[in-house]
Amino acid sequence: MRNISALLLAAASLSGCVFSTDPYAFEYDPGGEVLHTFPAGDDAATITVRREPAYVGSAASNELLVDGIEVVSLGAYDEHTFKLDPGQHIFGAQCWWIVNEQMVDVQPKRHYFFRIFSNMSDQCAIAPMSR
Repeated sequence: MRNISALLLAAASLSGCVFSTDPYAFEYDPGGEVLHTFPAGDDAATITVRREPAYVGSAASNELLVDGIEVVSLGAYDEHTFKLDPGQHIFGAQCWWIVNEQMVDVQPKRHYFFRIFSNMSDQCAIAPMSR
């Protein structure tokens, strides 16, 4: 029985699975492949997006979209920070062909934090976080 448990643990580790669902439990690295930058004025907000590694397929990259434009491709443990002018923007997380979006009313000079993760339906999602 121990051999089976050890084998399952080893297989999960190799597949890219991570067993914590706490987005603060990991150390994130600035990174990701930047695909687009927005011109930003003096009153621009700061946006930080973290890609959680805590789900199956976490070895694959996920794209952050803002207003339908791919901004950055994030791998597991990646974090990307950029400036964005105030106003209503649609933030999206794209995993393979699935896009999950939400409207955000971005206020001047504020710092917003988001995380890309797998929701209960095992689909890609994006949500605000406290830091």
